[in-house]
Amino acid sequence: MEKYIEFPPIIHEKWIKYLNYNDMNRLLQGFSSPLNIMNLDILEENIEKFKKFYEEKGLTGKIQFAQKSTKSESAIRKALKAKINMDVASEGELIMALSKGFSGDKIVGTGPKNDRFIELGVRHNILFHVDNIEELDEIIRVKKENNLPKVSILLRFSGFKSKISNIIEKNTKFGFKYKDYEKVLEMLATKEYQDNINFKGFAFHLDSNSIAEKAVAIDNTLIMFEKCYELGLNPYIMDIGGGYGIKYIEDKDKYDKSILNIKKSILGQIPMITYNNKSFGVVIEKGAIKKNLVHKEYVTPIPGVYNLEKVLDSSLEDFGNRKVLDIIKENLIELYIEPGTAILDQTGIVVTKVNFVKELETGDKMIYLDMKSQDVIMGGGEMFLDPVHLIKESEKDLREDAKEGVYVAGNLCMENDLIYSHKIYLDKEVKKGDIFVFVNTGAYLMDFYRTDTARQKIANTIAIEKDNIILDKEYF
Repeated sequence: MEKYIEFPPIIHEKWIKYLNYNDMNRLLQGFSSPLNIMNLDILEENIEKFKKFYEEKGLTGKIQFAQKSTKSESAIRKALKAKINMDVASEGELIMALSKGFSGDKIVGTGPKNDRFIELGVRHNILFHVDNIEELDEIIRVKKENNLPKVSILLRFSGFKSKISNIIEKNTKFGFKYKDYEKVLEMLATKEYQDNINFKGFAFHLDSNSIAEKAVAIDNTLIMFEKCYELGLNPYIMDIGGGYGIKYIEDKDKYDKSILNIKKSILGQIPMITYNNKSFGVVIEKGAIKKNLVHKEYVTPIPGVYNLEKVLDSSLEDFGNRKVLDIIKENLIELYIEPGTAILDQTGIVVTKVNFVKELETGDKMIYLDMKSQDVIMGGGEMFLDPVHLIKESEKDLREDAKEGVYVAGNLCMENDLIYSHKIYLDKEVKKGDIFVFVNTGAYLMDFYRTDTARQKIANTIAIEKDNIILDKEYF
């Protein structure tokens, strides 16, 4: 059997001992299928990497866990125990952070804000990312009407440009327009705003892991700091957001070859390996690919804290080609970051049972799992990580080697509920009762769309900490 597609995932050594049929089956019997499992020891390990980096580089500022990346309550409490701050992007996230023990001074409010979010945040004296004039004025209104202390804010900007090239081309819905920064800062320097606002600095959000884009944004932000000093403002915080990435797959060559084979299948150059010839966003004109395959980046070349290190090592033309790290330290600027994905690297797995296997009209085999695609895939995308296939120890020697690639479907009565609409290639044939494990799902994947669609079961989440198993909501 030729394996046209292989996406072998990186698996953290702390998971290896748990990935056997007996242990996973016992957990499924106790908590049902599908089941989300968080490893808090790995979570702590990831947090410590960032804390150690700050210490080694002599950085001041705050590491703020982006709560939107997970619904795990035990992860939130672990962040509290690790003494890092919490980034909340909604009223619900703010309520969750407060309920788990975070005080307002340990919380930053980032996402789009309704009036309830603003009022609760003002009352608890959180640090706000201010995105527009309407938000700012609503914050001031709540502060004045309730005779509360000055509200701490960071101004968020977007639309940064490089002098040497247009590195940042993507539009974003977050932040004031950078081209208007002088007007915005002059407004903020007026008595009305100064009497009600404690302006602490700047923030930005980039939908990117690009080191070059972050460097341009930092360069532009430092220019705004200089304008503030001219106006008598004294900001001292720069929040550069998240986007530090995860490396899901080690072998980039194998990954690239597999993606290429999907394209070849769509073009008809090799046997069909996508269900109903799914295009994955590919557009073909005159036998050639016009628009490329849309997929998540699973081979981040410089992930996590190493990405942050490269950002701080960037040289800025506007500042005499000096490095970011040196500039912010010399100017006593506190560096705030909002890692979510990077802190959750390798922390989560999803476990489920095989309901049945059947042959389709095409002759292809489809595996049907006791879970829906929403349980492990964000936003209706495609899973490009191979599952771990677990079978009973007593059956291993009796199972035939897998002879062909298979598709994998979820348990919804919907045609598009597919977990793998490209063929996956397993070592052994699959039977009812086998277990599939999806690894490195802790960030945005395993519970971002946690719903009871079609009244199917919402996955329980349990946490593992030093081999102890805790129901997620009972982690205190």
